[in-house]
Amino acid sequence: MVDVQNATLAGGVTIGAVADHYLGGGGALFVGAAAGILSTIGYVYVQPALEEKIGLFDTCGVHNLHGMPGVLGGLASVVSAACAGKSLYGDSLGSVFGAMAPEGNDDGAGEGRSASQQAVNQLLALLITLGIAIASGIVTGMIMKLATFDSPGDELFNDVTAFGVPGDGPKPSIAPLDAASMTDASRKKGFGLSTAGWMSPKSRMNQGQNFDPVKGTEMTPKEDGSNL
Repeated sequence: MVDVQNATLAGGVTIGAVADHYLGGGGALFVGAAAGILSTIGYVYVQPALEEKIGLFDTCGVHNLHGMPGVLGGLASVVSAACAGKSLYGDSLGSVFGAMAPEGNDDGAGEGRSASQQAVNQLLALLITLGIAIASGIVTGMIMKLATFDSPGDELFNDVTAFGVPGDGPKPSIAPLDAASMTDASRKKGFGLSTAGWMSPKSRMNQGQNFDPVKGTEMTPKEDGSNL
């Protein structure tokens, strides 16, 4: 259900590339539905496959919610541009596709470009955008792998490897860092708190430990055995 809820936003991402194009109600509904389906497939099937096959972790679902629906929107703009013409847009054709306005028009932006030429330019813009995104992602990944940055270890994106966290969350496949395994950089940053002995306030009270759940501190016993 969470995947479907996330996918409800995908339609807005996809329609952004064709928001001022003539789609009609049916076309807009089709684009939005296709984006939602594609995004859900990404969350359910593509993301786990990328994690397993190439170790690509998409913690925020950017690829599923913005990446694939964005490409779909770019392809939709290619189709809509190929269908553009006076019959659909009338005198507004040059306002939507500036280069398709007749040459020598008032604002000087017109090139007299045909619908097929505009569609090719839309496709080239999509490919250039993908190239920039992929190249910048690779460069960023290479920078993050430099020895200057601390390695998160084998358990990625799990706070339990570096912080003391409640024990009721997902268990990591490796043990939390302890004082012996901490790097000098981690010690300086205050990382490496062990969670091995962590217990929730409720569990500590159930086991009879002197713990004040309101103050979050140990209670000092009185001489008669009661707690302050």
